[in-house]
Amino acid sequence: MAKYDIQLKTLPSQLVASNRMTIPSNDEVPDYLGPAFNEVYKHLQNQKVKASSPCFALWHSSADTYENEDVEAVFPIDQQINETETIKVYTLKEVLPQQCIRVDLMTLLRHIRLFLAGLKTTIMK
Repeated sequence: MAKYDIQLKTLPSQLVASNRMTIPSNDEVPDYLGPAFNEVYKHLQNQKVKASSPCFALWHSSADTYENEDVEAVFPIDQQINETETIKVYTLKEVLPQQCIRVDLMTLLRHIRLFLAGLKTTIMK
């Protein structure tokens, strides 16, 4: 069984750069979220700004939503930067522990892919 390091903490309000999107179906999350993170990261590089803490995904849809998921690829930053058509900059309000479980992005994407692969295998049987 996999071991998880889950940390519950209150995240203070912070300035962020984000790419918010609607993902048509849950099985497409990696196809949309990965490129969204890359787009924000490249924009930060072009603006000569580094993320002030690890990036994260922010889901606005409920956990039982599997279609048209409202999601943001978010990078905390410590200074204002220019926005683009898809990348917005705003102050994210404080997030309380019961609202958020913070997980490393690559671990999250790996678990999503493993889950989807297992689901596909189960359906095919």
